[in-house]
Parts: sequence; C-alpha cells; structure tokens
Amino acid sequence: MHKVLHIDSSGFFRKSLGFEFSAKGFHYIGASDFDEALTAIKTEKDIDIILTAVEFNNGNIEDFIRHININSSKQYPIFVISATQNTTKRLDIYELGIVDYIIKNSPIDEIIGKITSFCKNQDLINELKKAKIAVLDDSKFDRLKVSEILSSSDITNVSFFATAKEFENSSLDFDVYIIDMVLADSFGEEVILKLREKDKYVPILAVSAIENSKTISQVLLNGATDYIVKPFNKNVFLARIEIALRNYKVIKELLEKIKDN
Repeated sequence: MHKVLHIDSSGFFRKSLGFEFSAKGFHYIGASDFDEALTAIKTEKDIDIILTAVEFNNGNIEDFIRHININSSKQYPIFVISATQNTTKRLDIYELGIVDYIIKNSPIDEIIGKITSFCKNQDLINELKKAKIAVLDDSKFDRLKVSEILSSSDITNVSFFATAKEFENSSLDFDVYIIDMVLADSFGEEVILKLREKDKYVPILAVSAIENSKTISQVLLNGATDYIVKPFNKNVFLARIEIALRNYKVIKELLEKIKDN
C-alpha cells in the first residue's frame, strides 16, 4: 500500500481526493499547511509521495522543499497540484526538482491515474533493484559507464563480463542481459542466439555504437528484446531496461494463467 501525503488548505479538496485515493487502495494523509505536513513527515513512516499546493499562509513551496531536502535523508517524489497556470511560475517550480505539475481543475480520475502510474513505475524500479543483471562488454570504459548508471539508481546486483568465454563459463542465470554486439572473442548476436535457446522471453538488451538500421533490425530479429545505441543516455538506458522487465513480467503472468487453465 502506497502512502500519500497531500497538502492543501481546502478541506473539501482534501476530502474529495482522500476518498478517491483510499478507494484505489492508497493510504491517504491530509495536511492543511506546511507545518502539518512537516509534522506528518516526522511522525508517519514510509511516506511514498507528496502532493502539494504552491503557497500557504505559513510558507511557500520553495521553502518547504528546501526544508525537507536539508532535514530528511529521504528524497520524496513531489507532485504540485495548483490552479496557477503561469508558465514562468511553473518552470520555476519544475526547477525545484518536482516530478510533475498538475492543474487543480483536472479531473480527479486523471490526478489519481498519474499518481498510480508513477507508483507502478517505482515498484518496477524496486523490482529492478532485486533483479540479477549480466553485462557483457569488452570495453572497460563502457562497463564502468553502465555500472555508474545502474548504481546511481541503487541497482547493484550486477555481474560484469569482459569476454564471451568468461560469460558462457558462468553458471549463473540472470533476470536481465545487456550484451555488447562487437566483442573481442565473439559476436553479440551469437551470444543472444544461445540465450534465446535457453529462454524465449528473458529481457536481452543489445548495445552497440552501430546505428545502421539494417544491423539493428537484424539483431532484433535474432532475439534481442531491445537495441540501445552508445553512448548511453542515463534516463533512456534505465527506461529501456524497466520497459523490458515490465513486458517480461506481463508475459510470465500470461504464461502462468495459460498454464493454470
């Protein structure tokens, strides 16, 4: 159950949103101003998301975000819900590091939908932290780059291999494979074909500096789940892994249902 802290001076809006969140299985906590919110943060455990208006009698969002960043070890995902549509003001608020800015007169279903979608993605990231990941790349620089990207999201259950032989000699099974296409002792496509013989659906992400469309299409046809072009963009790289893992989960659930029937 995800725990949501909602800060708004309107008791009616808090009550309406609280009812809908509770109906969707969220643990909803309402606060009328930033002082109440800070008290809730101190007393409540495991708040997952903060939804907040922009200004109150006892402070503004800039001061609130600075305060929790300085005084809390946890980084809270913050969504702003405000009637303010001034573009400059919204850009200033985005600069504070919020996740999203939601216009207050948006349908409640739309607001709940955005938060639900975000929570599902966070759950997926948490699963990714538990997943066993294999990285096969003969470039030390690229292995370090992948390590930096993954560790920045607390994804540390990763095994790195510099050669296809070293990789194939490993007796471990993994949940996600990241395979370089051009290796010193082999071709990535050969490794992918062998992996596909063992598991038709496990996520296999091919990586390469080659951008040729024919090469990419052939690698995908040979069994890669996705193809990522070097140099890596951190956010895109992580998103591709998350999407591959999410799709794999859906396939496994479908297969289990078919098996049960």
